[in-house]
Amino acid sequence: MNYQPRTALLPLLPICLSVTSFIAVALFDSHAKAQPSATPMQEYQPVAHARAAGANTCVGTLTALSRLTIDGNYAAMSNWNKSAPDAHMFNSVIGINHANATIPKAVSVLVTAPNAVHNCDATTVQVQPSALPCATLQNNMMQDKRNILRQLASLSIIDSNTAVRYLLLPGDAKNCVIVAVGNYTVQ
Repeated sequence: MNYQPRTALLPLLPICLSVTSFIAVALFDSHAKAQPSATPMQEYQPVAHARAAGANTCVGTLTALSRLTIDGNYAAMSNWNKSAPDAHMFNSVIGINHANATIPKAVSVLVTAPNAVHNCDATTVQVQPSALPCATLQNNMMQDKRNILRQLASLSIIDSNTAVRYLLLPGDAKNCVIVAVGNYTVQ
């Protein structure tokens, strides 16, 4: 079975790769507790949390990233700056239960932040254990000749042409954990 990264919405987002760091953990407070997943007609939990908190600048970006990363039953917990939610980073941690036996459970982290030009910077981190070995996943992913294989501390990293970087973290000889990190600036 080939691992197919979920990148269907990436071409819809006007994005450019952006590497930024912002650490303001002390300013954040957890407000939203995990809830069961919503019906398809309801808003994604991270988006509902952002709206309820008043973190509205990046709601469109958060909606697109939610569509990109949430593909099963899920629950989300979100954090934001209490004193100025629309001026700082917003993040949501999402636990996902997939129907797929190869990758039954996953975690996604969505982070958005308004930037100086009233756009949004965003980062996604997806962690998905796989029943396949890392070598098999690497071979499957490298079939796309646009992907670039790199090494980081003896770990395989695959840079895709979709602003997503995949780290393959071996569990044992029979399985692998896929960590996918995407950085976006929405203009």
